Amino acid sequence: MVALFPGNPGEGVLCGARSPDLLETLNHVNDVDVIRADVLGMPERIVVSGTSQTVALAAGRMSLLFQVDAPTTILSAVPGVLDQATWLGMAIPETPGWTVHRFSSSRLRWVEAAGTDAIKTQTGLFRFVMRHQRFHYLRWRGRSYRIPVQVGKYVVMRRRRGLLAYDAATKTLSVPAVCRPPLLIERAIILCSGLLPVFDARSRRVEYTNVPPDVARLAAQLLRQEVR
Repeated sequence: MVALFPGNPGEGVLCGARSPDLLETLNHVNDVDVIRADVLGMPERIVVSGTSQTVALAAGRMSLLFQVDAPTTILSAVPGVLDQATWLGMAIPETPGWTVHRFSSSRLRWVEAAGTDAIKTQTGLFRFVMRHQRFHYLRWRGRSYRIPVQVGKYVVMRRRRGLLAYDAATKTLSVPAVCRPPLLIERAIILCSGLLPVFDARSRRVEYTNVPPDVARLAAQLLRQEVR
Protein backbone atom coordinates (compact mmCIF):
# COMPACT_ATOMS: atom_id res chain seq x y z
CA MET A 1 0.00 0.00 0.00
CA VAL A 2 0.92 3.66 -0.28
CA ALA A 3 0.77 5.20 3.21
CA LEU A 4 0.45 8.96 2.93
CA PHE A 5 2.43 11.12 5.31
CA PRO A 6 0.39 13.12 7.85
CA GLY A 7 -0.66 16.52 6.57
CA ASN A 8 0.67 15.79 3.08
CA PRO A 9 -1.94 14.17 0.80
CA GLY A 10 0.46 14.20 -2.15
CA GLU A 11 3.29 12.12 -0.71
CA GLY A 12 3.52 8.68 0.82
CA VAL A 13 5.78 5.72 1.39
CA LEU A 14 5.37 2.29 -0.19
CA CYS A 15 4.74 -0.35 2.48
CA GLY A 16 4.77 -4.13 2.28
CA ALA A 17 6.32 -6.72 0.01
CA ARG A 18 7.81 -5.52 -3.28
CA SER A 19 7.61 -8.03 -6.12
CA PRO A 20 9.96 -7.67 -9.10
CA ASP A 21 6.94 -6.82 -11.27
CA LEU A 22 5.86 -4.05 -8.92
CA LEU A 23 9.35 -2.56 -8.80
CA GLU A 24 9.51 -2.63 -12.59
CA THR A 25 6.11 -0.93 -12.82
CA LEU A 26 7.32 1.85 -10.55
CA ASN A 27 9.92 2.76 -13.17
CA HIS A 28 7.18 3.59 -15.66
CA VAL A 29 4.60 5.43 -13.56
CA ASN A 30 3.53 8.75 -15.06
CA ASP A 31 2.44 11.96 -13.31
CA VAL A 32 4.19 11.16 -10.01
CA ASP A 33 7.77 11.12 -8.81
CA VAL A 34 9.16 7.90 -7.40
CA ILE A 35 12.07 8.52 -5.05
CA ARG A 36 14.07 5.44 -4.11
CA ALA A 37 16.77 5.43 -1.46
CA ASP A 38 18.87 2.77 0.24
CA VAL A 39 18.74 3.17 4.03
CA LEU A 40 20.91 1.17 6.39
CA GLY A 41 19.05 -1.52 8.32
CA MET A 42 15.78 -1.47 6.39
CA PRO A 43 14.33 -2.27 2.96
CA GLU A 44 14.67 0.30 0.22
CA ARG A 45 12.64 3.41 1.07
CA ILE A 46 10.31 4.20 -1.83
CA VAL A 47 8.39 7.47 -1.72
CA VAL A 48 5.65 8.30 -4.23
CA SER A 49 5.15 12.06 -4.64
CA GLY A 50 2.72 14.21 -6.63
CA THR A 51 -0.71 15.65 -6.02
CA SER A 52 -3.31 13.80 -3.98
CA GLN A 53 -5.15 12.91 -7.19
CA THR A 54 -2.13 11.71 -9.16
CA VAL A 55 -0.80 9.63 -6.25
CA ALA A 56 -4.24 8.02 -5.79
CA LEU A 57 -4.47 7.25 -9.52
CA ALA A 58 -0.94 5.81 -9.59
CA ALA A 59 -1.68 3.58 -6.61
CA GLY A 60 -4.84 2.35 -8.30
CA ARG A 61 -3.01 1.50 -11.54
CA MET A 62 -0.55 -0.58 -9.51
CA SER A 63 -3.41 -2.28 -7.59
CA LEU A 64 -2.12 -0.83 -4.32
CA LEU A 65 -4.18 0.27 -1.36
CA PHE A 66 -4.10 3.97 -0.60
CA GLN A 67 -4.23 5.25 2.98
CA VAL A 68 -4.68 8.93 3.81
CA ASP A 69 -2.83 10.09 6.94
CA ALA A 70 -1.77 6.54 7.79
CA PRO A 71 -0.19 7.29 11.22
CA THR A 72 -3.30 8.94 12.67
CA THR A 73 -5.56 6.29 11.13
CA ILE A 74 -3.58 3.48 12.78
CA LEU A 75 -3.33 5.21 16.16
CA SER A 76 -7.08 5.90 16.13
CA ALA A 77 -7.73 2.15 15.87
CA VAL A 78 -5.00 0.77 18.15
CA PRO A 79 -5.95 -0.06 21.76
CA GLY A 80 -4.10 1.73 24.51
CA VAL A 81 -1.72 -0.17 26.76
CA LEU A 82 -4.35 -0.29 29.54
CA ASP A 83 -6.97 -1.96 27.37
CA GLN A 84 -7.33 -5.22 29.28
CA ALA A 85 -9.29 -6.82 26.45
CA THR A 86 -5.90 -7.31 24.75
CA TRP A 87 -4.29 -8.98 27.78
CA LEU A 88 -4.18 -12.78 27.95
CA GLY A 89 -5.02 -14.10 31.41
CA MET A 90 -2.54 -16.85 32.27
CA ALA A 91 -1.02 -18.29 35.42
CA ILE A 92 2.65 -17.60 36.14
CA PRO A 93 4.87 -20.73 35.98
CA GLU A 94 5.59 -22.29 39.35
CA THR A 95 7.87 -25.06 38.09
CA PRO A 96 11.61 -24.81 38.92
CA GLY A 97 14.34 -23.95 36.39
CA TRP A 98 13.20 -20.50 35.26
CA THR A 99 15.48 -17.47 35.37
CA VAL A 100 13.28 -14.60 36.55
CA HIS A 101 13.75 -10.83 36.26
CA ARG A 102 11.47 -7.95 37.18
CA PHE A 103 11.33 -4.72 35.21
CA SER A 104 12.25 -1.74 37.37
CA SER A 105 10.18 1.27 36.31
CA SER A 106 12.44 3.61 38.28
CA ARG A 107 15.74 2.36 36.84
CA LEU A 108 14.35 1.31 33.45
CA ARG A 109 16.14 -2.01 33.54
CA TRP A 110 15.58 -5.67 34.40
CA VAL A 111 16.64 -6.79 37.88
CA GLU A 112 16.88 -10.31 39.26
CA ALA A 113 13.84 -11.62 41.09
CA ALA A 114 12.47 -14.84 42.50
CA GLY A 115 9.61 -16.73 40.92
CA THR A 116 7.71 -16.47 44.19
CA ASP A 117 7.93 -12.66 43.95
CA ALA A 118 6.05 -12.78 40.66
CA ILE A 119 3.31 -14.91 42.16
CA LYS A 120 2.87 -12.85 45.32
CA THR A 121 3.23 -9.27 44.06
CA GLN A 122 0.17 -7.17 43.27
CA THR A 123 1.61 -5.19 40.34
CA GLY A 124 4.76 -5.77 38.28
CA LEU A 125 6.23 -7.00 35.01
CA PHE A 126 8.31 -10.19 35.04
CA ARG A 127 10.47 -11.98 32.49
CA PHE A 128 10.74 -15.78 32.66
CA VAL A 129 13.55 -17.43 30.67
CA MET A 130 14.44 -21.11 30.30
CA ARG A 131 16.73 -22.13 27.45
CA HIS A 132 15.02 -20.97 24.23
CA GLN A 133 11.80 -19.98 26.01
CA ARG A 134 11.13 -16.36 27.01
CA PHE A 135 7.80 -15.17 28.40
CA HIS A 136 6.62 -11.91 29.95
CA TYR A 137 3.97 -11.84 32.64
CA LEU A 138 2.17 -8.85 34.04
CA ARG A 139 0.82 -8.88 37.58
CA TRP A 140 -2.00 -6.35 37.78
CA ARG A 141 -4.13 -5.97 40.88
CA GLY A 142 -3.26 -9.48 41.98
CA ARG A 143 -4.04 -11.18 38.65
CA SER A 144 -1.62 -12.61 36.08
CA TYR A 145 -1.48 -11.95 32.33
CA ARG A 146 0.80 -12.94 29.46
CA ILE A 147 1.50 -9.74 27.64
CA PRO A 148 3.81 -8.25 24.96
CA VAL A 149 6.84 -6.90 26.78
CA GLN A 150 6.60 -3.32 25.50
CA VAL A 151 2.94 -3.11 26.48
CA GLY A 152 3.81 -4.39 29.94
CA LYS A 153 6.56 -1.82 30.43
CA TYR A 154 4.25 1.09 29.76
CA VAL A 155 1.57 -0.39 32.02
CA VAL A 156 3.89 -0.55 35.04
CA MET A 157 5.67 2.74 34.30
CA ARG A 158 2.47 4.78 34.38
CA ARG A 159 2.99 8.50 33.82
CA ARG A 160 6.66 9.45 33.95
CA ARG A 161 7.89 12.96 33.28
CA GLY A 162 10.36 13.14 30.42
CA LEU A 163 9.97 9.57 29.23
CA LEU A 164 8.61 10.80 25.90
CA ALA A 165 10.42 13.87 24.62
CA TYR A 166 9.22 15.91 21.65
CA ASP A 167 11.08 18.64 19.78
CA ALA A 168 8.46 20.69 17.94
CA ALA A 169 11.10 22.56 15.91
CA THR A 170 12.48 19.39 14.32
CA LYS A 171 9.34 17.24 14.76
CA THR A 172 11.41 14.60 16.53
CA LEU A 173 9.89 12.24 19.10
CA SER A 174 12.28 10.26 21.31
CA VAL A 175 12.06 7.61 24.02
CA PRO A 176 14.67 5.64 26.00
CA ALA A 177 15.90 2.71 23.92
CA VAL A 178 14.58 0.23 26.47
CA CYS A 179 11.10 1.78 26.17
CA ARG A 180 10.34 1.55 22.48
CA PRO A 181 6.56 1.71 21.96
CA PRO A 182 4.50 -1.43 21.30
CA LEU A 183 4.67 -2.70 17.73
CA LEU A 184 1.62 -1.08 16.14
CA ILE A 185 2.08 2.25 17.89
CA GLU A 186 5.71 2.32 16.79
CA ARG A 187 4.69 1.38 13.24
CA ALA A 188 2.37 4.37 13.09
CA ILE A 189 5.11 6.71 14.32
CA ILE A 190 7.58 5.31 11.77
CA LEU A 191 5.07 5.92 8.96
CA CYS A 192 5.37 9.65 9.61
CA SER A 193 8.67 9.49 7.73
CA GLY A 194 9.01 5.97 6.38
CA LEU A 195 12.32 5.71 8.27
CA LEU A 196 13.32 3.53 11.19
CA PRO A 197 14.24 5.36 14.40
CA VAL A 198 17.85 6.38 14.98
CA PHE A 199 19.67 5.42 18.18
CA ASP A 200 21.55 8.24 19.92
CA ALA A 201 24.39 6.59 21.83
CA ARG A 202 24.96 9.66 24.00
CA SER A 203 21.41 9.97 25.32
CA ARG A 204 20.58 6.24 25.02
CA ARG A 205 17.35 7.22 23.28
CA VAL A 206 15.77 6.31 19.95
CA GLU A 207 14.52 9.19 17.80
CA TYR A 208 11.61 9.20 15.35
CA THR A 209 11.58 11.93 12.72
CA ASN A 210 8.91 14.04 10.98
CA VAL A 211 6.32 13.35 13.71
CA PRO A 212 3.58 16.01 13.80
CA PRO A 213 2.46 17.27 17.23
CA ASP A 214 -0.99 15.64 17.00
CA VAL A 215 0.56 12.23 16.25
CA ALA A 216 2.98 12.64 19.17
CA ARG A 217 0.12 13.53 21.51
CA LEU A 218 -2.07 10.65 20.34
CA ALA A 219 0.77 8.15 20.78
CA ALA A 220 1.45 9.54 24.25
CA GLN A 221 -2.20 9.07 25.23
CA LEU A 222 -2.13 5.43 24.14
CA LEU A 223 1.06 4.93 26.17
CA ARG A 224 -0.30 6.78 29.23
CA GLN A 225 2.51 9.32 28.99
CA GLU A 226 2.94 13.03 28.42
CA VAL A 227 5.12 14.69 25.80
CA ARG A 228 7.25 17.65 26.81
